[in-house]
Amino acid sequence: MSLTDNARSPQPPVKPPEKLPTDRLRENWLVAVLLVCAAVAGTTWKVCHELFVRPRDEKIASFEKERAEVEKKLVTSQQQVRELNTDKQNLEQQISDFKAKKPLPGEVVVDFHEANATSAGLIIAPAPYLHPFGISVKELKPEGSEVVLHNNRALYEGKGVKPTTSQYFLTQTKTKNIPASFKLVFAEPCDSMTFTRPELYANDRNGVTHPAWSAHALDDGGEELSSHSEGIIRSFTNVLAQTYTLIAPGLKPIVAVRFDSDGRLDGRPFAAFDAILIERMTLFRRGK
Repeated sequence: MSLTDNARSPQPPVKPPEKLPTDRLRENWLVAVLLVCAAVAGTTWKVCHELFVRPRDEKIASFEKERAEVEKKLVTSQQQVRELNTDKQNLEQQISDFKAKKPLPGEVVVDFHEANATSAGLIIAPAPYLHPFGISVKELKPEGSEVVLHNNRALYEGKGVKPTTSQYFLTQTKTKNIPASFKLVFAEPCDSMTFTRPELYANDRNGVTHPAWSAHALDDGGEELSSHSEGIIRSFTNVLAQTYTLIAPGLKPIVAVRFDSDGRLDGRPFAAFDAILIERMTLFRRGK
């Protein structure tokens, strides 16, 4: 046989070396480690998700909800502020128009605004401010009581009553905590007389109180033509101002108005003021 024939004869296949037991053990160990790592990683993710991710997501969702509610309240508050500013502007315009309004024929307005500029006293005599309008004070009861113009500063430091046209209110003092009365007499008869009990503030835990009162329009014979009254006020919220009108329904005009006040409750002194507070009066005189 030649050498070439030997070269062409097929060679037996080369078998890969058999793995040693240590190699198999190493491969199994690596697989086991990978499986354990995968299991640990999965468990760790679940734990992290429960401990950190989910609570964070819940807090974010809660925060977003609260922020949405706050933004909604802010929009509502801004709308309310705009409405209040509009109401304030309208009220200021009404007050301005009211002050600038010219009296009707026969109308006489007594609002004590001149006392603001001419007096520095907290309690002053009303005569100089009533006399020009032909009004005088008569028949005071009890004896020793006085009808005065009381400055708002002296009424609970200005925290009890809301002034509008003036800082002064017509009232009766030194009543000895018993029923009191006084009479306003008009030099010229009236067909009607309007007066305002001012707005009262409830600025502390005790609220606000005001005496019970009644007003009686009288003719020249002392007979009553019309009347109004209000029970004793005790409130923990502000009490709005009220305006009342006394009229002469027949031929006889009003020549005087008597104001009666009683600040007692169950027979004991109670109200913060001795008598009714009068902020403003308007007379419609007969024949004008």
